[in-house]
Amino acid sequence: AAVAKEQPLPEGVREDPCVVIGMECAMDIYKWKYGVAPDKGKVKPTDQDMGYYFQGYTFVIGADNACYKKTLLLENKENKRVLRIPLDERYRPDIKNNLKDQLNVDLTGFAAKVPLGSVPKGNYRFGMLVEDRCSRQKLVGYSNWVLQAGDESGQVKEEKTAGGQK
Repeated sequence: AAVAKEQPLPEGVREDPCVVIGMECAMDIYKWKYGVAPDKGKVKPTDQDMGYYFQGYTFVIGADNACYKKTLLLENKENKRVLRIPLDERYRPDIKNNLKDQLNVDLTGFAAKVPLGSVPKGNYRFGMLVEDRCSRQKLVGYSNWVLQAGDESGQVKEEKTAGGQK
């Protein structure tokens, strides 16, 4: 499991809507593995079962996506502190087949497991830092998913916005 580390965004990063984030799964690990909350399951939770599991895809519109290093972000909505979470890349033939006009989107998938104790209590919005390995370009984009950390439920919800405002 990856440990979320509090670290500010790098110098020169800019928020850009061309960074697309598709969150498909953001929930507690036990529920992801067994389909029920730990207090309702038949299997006794282990330390590895207690935490968060994140899965989805991300790409940069109009760019060569093979050039980007990706890091999942959790930004605390109250104090704006950022947690960086290393990712495991995933091959996504479905994304490649659906985005024929985008370059090198085969490895746009990601997954990460984060121990429960490495995310301090708070409300966090999900983001993605993409750093071009071939230039100094650093971009960030945010999704409308929010993690409410600090209780045993690890509730994740998608915020509905009106007119694109958060």
